Amino acid sequence: MRSQIVLLILEENMAKEKKRAKKSAKPGVEVKEPKYAVPQTIEQAAELLATLGMLSHEAKKEADKIDEIVALAREAGETILRPLRDDIKLCFDGLKAYANANRDKLTNGGKKKSVKLSTGTLRWHMKPPKVDIENPEAVTKLLKEMGLEDWVRTKSEPDKAAMRKDAEKAASIEGVTVTQSEEFKVKPESGTGELNEAAISDLTKAPS
Repeated sequence: MRSQIVLLILEENMAKEKKRAKKSAKPGVEVKEPKYAVPQTIEQAAELLATLGMLSHEAKKEADKIDEIVALAREAGETILRPLRDDIKLCFDGLKAYANANRDKLTNGGKKKSVKLSTGTLRWHMKPPKVDIENPEAVTKLLKEMGLEDWVRTKSEPDKAAMRKDAEKAASIEGVTVTQSEEFKVKPESGTGELNEAAISDLTKAPS
Protein backbone atom coordinates (compact mmCIF):
# COMPACT_ATOMS: atom_id res chain seq x y z
CA MET A 1 0.00 0.00 0.00
CA ARG A 2 2.75 2.43 0.94
CA SER A 3 4.71 1.64 -2.24
CA GLN A 4 1.57 2.45 -4.27
CA ILE A 5 1.32 5.82 -2.51
CA VAL A 6 4.96 6.55 -3.38
CA LEU A 7 4.35 5.67 -7.05
CA LEU A 8 1.23 7.84 -7.20
CA ILE A 9 3.10 10.84 -5.78
CA LEU A 10 5.98 10.31 -8.23
CA GLU A 11 3.58 10.01 -11.18
CA GLU A 12 1.78 13.18 -10.08
CA ASN A 13 5.06 15.10 -9.86
CA MET A 14 6.22 13.83 -13.27
CA ALA A 15 2.93 14.85 -14.84
CA LYS A 16 3.24 18.34 -13.33
CA GLU A 17 6.79 18.68 -14.63
CA LYS A 18 5.78 17.63 -18.16
CA LYS A 19 2.89 20.10 -18.09
CA ARG A 20 5.18 22.88 -16.84
CA ALA A 21 7.81 22.13 -19.51
CA LYS A 22 5.16 22.02 -22.26
CA LYS A 23 3.67 25.30 -21.13
CA SER A 24 7.02 27.10 -21.07
CA ALA A 25 8.23 25.66 -24.40
CA LYS A 26 8.25 28.10 -27.33
CA PRO A 27 8.52 26.32 -30.73
CA GLY A 28 10.79 28.02 -33.25
CA VAL A 29 12.49 30.27 -30.69
CA GLU A 30 16.17 29.44 -30.20
CA VAL A 31 17.37 32.57 -28.41
CA LYS A 32 16.93 32.08 -24.68
CA GLU A 33 15.68 35.15 -22.86
CA PRO A 34 15.44 35.60 -19.10
CA LYS A 35 12.25 33.96 -17.85
CA TYR A 36 11.79 36.71 -15.30
CA ALA A 37 13.14 40.11 -16.35
CA VAL A 38 14.56 42.60 -13.87
CA PRO A 39 11.68 44.92 -12.86
CA GLN A 40 11.77 48.44 -14.25
CA THR A 41 8.93 49.86 -12.15
CA ILE A 42 7.62 49.40 -8.62
CA GLU A 43 4.51 47.74 -10.06
CA GLN A 44 6.66 45.19 -11.89
CA ALA A 45 8.64 44.62 -8.68
CA ALA A 46 5.41 43.95 -6.77
CA GLU A 47 4.29 41.53 -9.46
CA LEU A 48 7.64 39.70 -9.39
CA LEU A 49 7.51 39.53 -5.60
CA ALA A 50 4.07 37.92 -5.81
CA THR A 51 5.46 35.42 -8.33
CA LEU A 52 8.37 34.67 -6.01
CA GLY A 53 5.96 34.06 -3.14
CA MET A 54 3.88 31.67 -5.24
CA LEU A 55 6.98 29.80 -6.48
CA SER A 56 8.52 29.51 -3.00
CA HIS A 57 5.23 28.19 -1.64
CA GLU A 58 5.05 25.60 -4.43
CA ALA A 59 8.72 24.63 -3.91
CA LYS A 60 8.11 24.12 -0.18
CA LYS A 61 5.05 22.00 -0.92
CA GLU A 62 6.96 19.82 -3.39
CA ALA A 63 9.90 19.51 -0.97
CA ASP A 64 7.49 18.29 1.71
CA LYS A 65 6.15 15.70 -0.74
CA ILE A 66 9.69 14.52 -1.46
CA ASP A 67 10.37 14.22 2.26
CA GLU A 68 7.21 12.15 2.56
CA ILE A 69 8.31 9.90 -0.31
CA VAL A 70 11.75 9.43 1.26
CA ALA A 71 10.19 8.65 4.65
CA LEU A 72 7.83 6.09 3.10
CA ALA A 73 10.67 4.56 1.08
CA ARG A 74 12.83 4.28 4.20
CA GLU A 75 9.98 2.72 6.13
CA ALA A 76 9.35 0.23 3.32
CA GLY A 77 13.08 -0.49 3.06
CA GLU A 78 13.32 -1.03 6.81
CA THR A 79 10.84 -3.91 6.61
CA ILE A 80 13.22 -5.59 4.15
CA LEU A 81 16.44 -4.70 5.98
CA ARG A 82 15.31 -5.64 9.50
CA PRO A 83 15.17 -9.42 8.92
CA LEU A 84 18.44 -9.24 6.98
CA ARG A 85 20.11 -7.47 9.91
CA ASP A 86 18.69 -10.05 12.31
CA ASP A 87 20.02 -12.91 10.16
CA ILE A 88 23.43 -11.23 9.87
CA LYS A 89 23.65 -10.96 13.66
CA LEU A 90 22.63 -14.60 14.09
CA CYS A 91 25.35 -15.69 11.65
CA PHE A 92 27.99 -13.54 13.35
CA ASP A 93 26.99 -14.65 16.85
CA GLY A 94 27.08 -18.30 15.72
CA LEU A 95 30.59 -17.92 14.28
CA LYS A 96 31.78 -16.09 17.39
CA ALA A 97 30.39 -18.80 19.68
CA TYR A 98 32.01 -21.56 17.62
CA ALA A 99 35.35 -19.74 17.38
CA ASN A 100 35.53 -18.99 21.09
CA ALA A 101 34.53 -22.52 22.04
CA ASN A 102 37.23 -23.98 19.77
CA ARG A 103 39.80 -21.19 20.01
CA ASP A 104 42.62 -23.30 21.43
CA LYS A 105 42.29 -25.86 18.65
CA LEU A 106 41.78 -23.28 15.87
CA THR A 107 44.75 -21.13 16.92
CA ASN A 108 47.10 -24.02 17.70
CA GLY A 109 47.19 -23.17 21.39
CA GLY A 110 47.09 -19.42 20.90
CA LYS A 111 49.97 -19.26 18.43
CA LYS A 112 47.76 -17.69 15.75
CA LYS A 113 45.40 -14.75 15.85
CA SER A 114 43.50 -15.66 12.70
CA VAL A 115 42.02 -18.78 11.16
CA LYS A 116 41.73 -19.17 7.40
CA LEU A 117 38.60 -20.99 6.25
CA SER A 118 37.64 -21.95 2.70
CA THR A 119 35.17 -19.04 2.59
CA GLY A 120 36.96 -16.38 4.62
CA THR A 121 38.86 -15.63 7.81
CA LEU A 122 38.11 -15.65 11.52
CA ARG A 123 40.27 -13.28 13.53
CA TRP A 124 40.73 -12.02 17.07
CA HIS A 125 41.83 -8.38 17.15
CA MET A 126 42.99 -6.41 20.18
CA LYS A 127 41.16 -3.08 20.22
CA PRO A 128 42.97 0.14 21.21
CA PRO A 129 43.13 0.74 25.00
CA LYS A 130 40.20 2.65 26.46
CA VAL A 131 40.96 5.24 29.12
CA ASP A 132 38.28 6.32 31.60
CA ILE A 133 38.92 9.21 34.00
CA GLU A 134 36.67 9.65 37.03
CA ASN A 135 37.90 13.09 38.08
CA PRO A 136 39.63 14.93 35.19
CA GLU A 137 40.71 17.90 37.31
CA ALA A 138 42.33 15.72 40.00
CA VAL A 139 44.06 13.52 37.43
CA THR A 140 45.30 16.57 35.50
CA LYS A 141 46.80 18.03 38.67
CA LEU A 142 48.44 14.70 39.54
CA LEU A 143 49.91 14.32 36.05
CA LYS A 144 51.46 17.78 36.26
CA GLU A 145 52.94 17.00 39.67
CA MET A 146 54.42 13.79 38.27
CA GLY A 147 55.96 15.67 35.35
CA LEU A 148 53.77 13.92 32.80
CA GLU A 149 52.92 17.14 30.90
CA ASP A 150 52.74 15.20 27.62
CA TRP A 151 49.59 13.54 28.94
CA VAL A 152 47.88 16.86 29.63
CA ARG A 153 46.03 18.48 26.76
CA THR A 154 45.41 22.21 26.95
CA LYS A 155 43.22 23.96 24.40
CA SER A 156 42.97 27.73 24.32
CA GLU A 157 41.41 29.65 21.45
CA PRO A 158 39.70 33.01 20.86
CA ASP A 159 35.99 33.12 21.64
CA LYS A 160 34.46 34.46 18.43
CA ALA A 161 30.96 34.58 19.91
CA ALA A 162 32.15 36.86 22.72
CA MET A 163 34.15 39.00 20.28
CA ARG A 164 31.08 39.55 18.09
CA LYS A 165 29.37 41.21 21.04
CA ASP A 166 32.05 43.95 21.04
CA ALA A 167 33.06 43.95 17.39
CA GLU A 168 34.64 47.43 17.51
CA LYS A 169 37.04 46.46 20.31
CA ALA A 170 37.77 43.11 18.70
CA ALA A 171 38.68 44.82 15.42
CA SER A 172 41.34 46.89 17.22
CA ILE A 173 43.31 43.74 18.14
CA GLU A 174 46.17 42.83 15.82
CA GLY A 175 45.43 39.69 13.83
CA VAL A 176 41.66 40.03 14.21
CA THR A 177 39.52 41.07 11.27
CA VAL A 178 35.87 41.88 11.81
CA THR A 179 33.63 42.03 8.76
CA GLN A 180 29.93 42.69 8.47
CA SER A 181 27.93 42.47 5.28
CA GLU A 182 24.47 43.48 4.27
CA GLU A 183 22.05 40.96 2.85
CA PHE A 184 18.93 41.41 0.77
CA LYS A 185 15.69 39.80 1.94
CA VAL A 186 12.14 39.62 0.61
CA LYS A 187 8.93 38.67 2.32
CA PRO A 188 6.09 37.76 -0.06
CA GLU A 189 2.60 38.04 1.34
CA SER A 190 1.91 34.50 0.14
CA GLY A 191 4.89 32.23 0.52
CA THR A 192 7.18 30.62 3.05
CA GLY A 193 8.08 33.70 5.05
CA GLU A 194 11.08 36.01 4.73
CA LEU A 195 13.66 34.85 2.18
CA ASN A 196 17.35 35.61 1.72
CA GLU A 197 19.88 34.10 -0.71
CA ALA A 198 20.56 31.15 1.61
CA ALA A 199 16.84 30.38 1.87
CA ILE A 200 16.46 30.63 -1.89
CA SER A 201 19.39 28.23 -2.30
CA ASP A 202 17.72 25.74 0.07
CA LEU A 203 14.45 25.96 -1.84
CA THR A 204 16.06 25.51 -5.25
CA LYS A 205 18.70 22.85 -4.54
CA ALA A 206 18.03 19.27 -5.56
CA PRO A 207 17.03 16.93 -2.73
CA SER A 208 19.84 14.70 -1.46
